[in-house]
Amino acid sequence: MPTHKWEDCETIDDDSWGFDRLSQLDNYKTPEELVGLLVRTVALGGNLLLNAGPRSDGVIDPIFEERLLALGAFLALNGQAVYATRPWNVSQNDSLNPLAFYTRPKYSNSTTPSAQTTPLFVTILSYNTGLDASSPSPSPSKAQRAARHPPNANAKAKAPVRETVWGHSEPPSALSEAAKAKWRGDGDGTIELGSVEASWVQKVTLLGFAAPIAFRALAPSGIALTLPAFTPLTAQPQYALAYVFQLDGNFPG
Repeated sequence: MPTHKWEDCETIDDDSWGFDRLSQLDNYKTPEELVGLLVRTVALGGNLLLNAGPRSDGVIDPIFEERLLALGAFLALNGQAVYATRPWNVSQNDSLNPLAFYTRPKYSNSTTPSAQTTPLFVTILSYNTGLDASSPSPSPSKAQRAARHPPNANAKAKAPVRETVWGHSEPPSALSEAAKAKWRGDGDGTIELGSVEASWVQKVTLLGFAAPIAFRALAPSGIALTLPAFTPLTAQPQYALAYVFQLDGNFPG
């Protein structure tokens, strides 16, 4: 984690900080990628500056609007895990689950409760975020976006892209569906976390969901969270981009 204040300056159109009428669909960061940039930047103690280039008359193009509204919808539900938070000193990215990032509330001196009793937030990203774990400043992979869209013979020439590694030998798009399902809990309904000890946790909630979330200890360490009995990507579209859990208990760091 960087030890100094830092900011990640990004633009929704990867090839332009202004409006470019020749941009193709695969030039634009997806909602999954934007949420991934935001979550990882904040978990590492940074600020995200996000640019949307207006047209010459000042109008924001619909594709920029759609991306910003998606990011706004994520923040409307999960903003308490982003705004006025700080990195968790124990772990910023989970030791077992590469899709999981941690934050803790940041309080002013006059309202600081015991550091032990403030909640811990963990955000589980979609596996289509395209983050590059080799860089302290997260950057999406154009290669992953290009793979999702057919090539366009009239598209602008693209610069060489950096390989996405995520701390693994392959990018998320190349990993097995079983691995992706395990990270997101889409396979057996559980999400495993390696950086949190069960003895630290008293209660787990999923932001936007009323009932508490069941959890159990993993051997030799870590916890497993049991997702509510719904299919999130279809029945609950607000969880398509990420799950954000609030863990209450006594945590170090």
